[in-house]
Amino acid sequence: AVVVRYRVERVGDAPVKLTARLFVNGRDHHQETRANDAFQRDVALSREGRLLRMTPYAGGPSLWLAHDGAFAADPAWYFNYRHSAESARGLNDHEDAYTPGVVQCEVADEGSLALVAWSEPCGFDADVDAGALAAELDAAERTRRAALAEPWRSQPAEVARLACAADQFLVWRAGPGS
Repeated sequence: AVVVRYRVERVGDAPVKLTARLFVNGRDHHQETRANDAFQRDVALSREGRLLRMTPYAGGPSLWLAHDGAFAADPAWYFNYRHSAESARGLNDHEDAYTPGVVQCEVADEGSLALVAWSEPCGFDADVDAGALAAELDAAERTRRAALAEPWRSQPAEVARLACAADQFLVWRAGPGS
């Protein structure tokens, strides 16, 4: 799962309107997407529009997004979208990206907007509250990272940081027999 939380600490007298545009590519991280007719643009909404599900390609995984804002459909392809991080790596850095729309909310002091995205199967209840799920996943990740660093506590702090950094480069993929 991917968790994104926008938190407003102090806005003053009037709330701030936060808008997050959603982009979907439906691809492996080593590939690029180009606008195409096989891409399925249908968005299934539930929980009063606070849970979205898309299946970009027939037979592929569904993508889920829980949020605590309001979804506004604004479907479009963004063509020749540039990924600056890929440019810096010397990799292909342009592709097309599909947007089903935006998630918006008004946030007052100490308010937040939570977005939680995952692909099936992930074991989350389809009726989950985005803010609660974001907090739960954040706590679980902090616990996981603390456990990862624990064996290195007697070493210089840099060693524990290196162990945690190395963990970010591990990729787990399902394969035959796994």
